[in-house]
Amino acid sequence: MLPLLYGEIEFNMVKQKSFKKFVFGIKLTIILSLILFILSFTYFIFINNDKTNNDQYYKNETTSDGHFTTITQEKYWSKNILQTNIELFARNKISENFRAKIDDLGTIAIPFNAHNKSVSDEIIFRLKKTGENDWYIQSLYNANQFQTNVPFPFGFPTIKNSKNVLYTFEIESLDGRPGNSVSLSNTNNYFLTKYIFSKFELIHNPSKLIEFIIAKINEKLPILEDREKTIILIISTSPIMLCFLIRRMSMPGTKVAGNISSNKKRSFTRIQWIDVGKGLGLLLVISGHLVKIGSSLAIWIFSFHIPLFFFLSGYVSKITENDGKYSFKKILVSLIVPYFIFCLIGLIVSMIIPAWRPSSAGKIIYEVFYKVDPESLHVGQIWFLFCLAVVEVFFLLFLKLKIRNRYLIFGCIGLSAFLAYAIGKYNIGPLIVGSDSRLPWMIDSAFMGFFFFSFGYYSKLLKIFSKFYSKSTYKNIVLGLLFLMINLYVSIRLNNPVNLSANVYGNLIYFVIASISGVFFVVSVSRLLENNSLLIYMGKNTLSIFSLHSFLLYFYVYILDIILGADFILMTNIPLRFSLIGLFFVSLVSLIIPTIYSNTAQKLILRLK
Repeated sequence: MLPLLYGEIEFNMVKQKSFKKFVFGIKLTIILSLILFILSFTYFIFINNDKTNNDQYYKNETTSDGHFTTITQEKYWSKNILQTNIELFARNKISENFRAKIDDLGTIAIPFNAHNKSVSDEIIFRLKKTGENDWYIQSLYNANQFQTNVPFPFGFPTIKNSKNVLYTFEIESLDGRPGNSVSLSNTNNYFLTKYIFSKFELIHNPSKLIEFIIAKINEKLPILEDREKTIILIISTSPIMLCFLIRRMSMPGTKVAGNISSNKKRSFTRIQWIDVGKGLGLLLVISGHLVKIGSSLAIWIFSFHIPLFFFLSGYVSKITENDGKYSFKKILVSLIVPYFIFCLIGLIVSMIIPAWRPSSAGKIIYEVFYKVDPESLHVGQIWFLFCLAVVEVFFLLFLKLKIRNRYLIFGCIGLSAFLAYAIGKYNIGPLIVGSDSRLPWMIDSAFMGFFFFSFGYYSKLLKIFSKFYSKSTYKNIVLGLLFLMINLYVSIRLNNPVNLSANVYGNLIYFVIASISGVFFVVSVSRLLENNSLLIYMGKNTLSIFSLHSFLLYFYVYILDIILGADFILMTNIPLRFSLIGLFFVSLVSLIIPTIYSNTAQKLILRLK
């Protein structure tokens, strides 16, 4: 009876686990669908400005007066003006009223009929608030600039508080006569009001940015073509369709179901808080690429985010002194091969996009094979993969020394940190390799990486966390806050800036204290968020998200530049609120990366293993 009872409990636990996975899959599918909908919708509303609809917009709307930060709205002429079809002879006037929909009115564009010839007349344009005596603006224009059926823009200083205000404008001819005059277009029965948003205000005023986005959607949504609407629908529902197909293919009796079950047999137990820690580390890496270098937030992130990854890598490492050739092959296949695969992906993407194309082949070769920091390929962050491979080789060789004295072990680990510090502090690189200030393959940074990798490895071996942490939520919160305060004080007040990838550490003692306290802070938070499905998912797919998220960062900055007309550069001049929006955007969209990676590059790597 007892074995049956245990079997039933185990069965129910498996059922609950499967149900949780199913619910998480549904949530992830819905999130991906929303992300793809937002991306495709954003493209057709905000980015795809190649429309040339003569009935509603300028032929070259995205150039000259029709800047992206301008909202164009169509207004129809009143019936009495349309019925008279006034020819603008000398002293003839056309007057019309309209109500501004939003603030920042800056242009009124009117389509004329120039009768396909150059007209030597002068036209006065006037604008005022309806009911007022004085005109806000009076300007004189040569009619020979007018083109038939193309709205001519009458510009004036932007009216900041124009929303819901009723205006009157007037156009008058000074020298129009038969055979030498213009009239209103007999094809286009409208005029255009244009609202010119300030780039500075859009960047620094969130409410103005929201108003602009809403107005832009209202402007472009009505003219979306059926083809574009269909594309948005197909793209946004593709995760749901894909999920349905996978579900159908994974039913019992299919080959795919058999493959999945066989993979489960080969799976191993993962430590959930480690995955959560990796997920938090990814969020820190993404944030570090968005915030301004030198800001307090950047100083805090850089004080421990890369040491955290070396620490966690050491904590989960299964390297032993008796592994021999197998470990070297595992390091090669798990880290070096993915590094070159991601370099190839970076090269392909950078060559496809003209603005991203590298300046020279020599620079690519230097960055890929010597510096192992392929910034020209827009995947510079994958230096970590190669550096981690060097660290693991160092650690494997260190284990083969079979040092048994605990103090000697810790002394060697401490010596590696000092070597990294000395190479950077005293510029030893040129003495070893000539003119280049850095050692090849990030060996200088690898010495510091070895320190944190070893710290993680021996932390698990000595069960350090079991002595610090317990199941008490209160205790974990107190420990987390304590480590955070130590990290903040030491990193921001005593030792900045630091950057492990650049082999810059400031004061070595302060750097180690700040890094270790930062790592322990993340461990505390990871213990508290141990069951967070989203962070676990990101942690399980760290390799692909970490290596390819930079494309999303550059795409996000590209969107910002188009929307705001700005010139943002990663880690340089992105305002904090846009950095936070970017963190949310890149983190969510990066959830797609593991699916693409697992069906392409990962299959090759698994075959090599």
